[in-house]
Amino acid sequence: MAMSPWHLMHNLSDTQTPRRKRVASGDVIEKTVEMRQKRMIKNKELAKG
Repeated sequence: MAMSPWHLMHNLSDTQTPRRKRVASGDVIEKTVEMRQKRMIKNKELAKG
């Protein structure tokens, strides 16, 4: 079973960066996902012409 990017990021933040607050990293991931979704929508619109 493939892990989602969120799970990978979550695991990394838990193991490698204990000094970071989970809430802050969660907000960053959320923003990244939103930006990625917006970019995908733009790309689809551009591809349509």
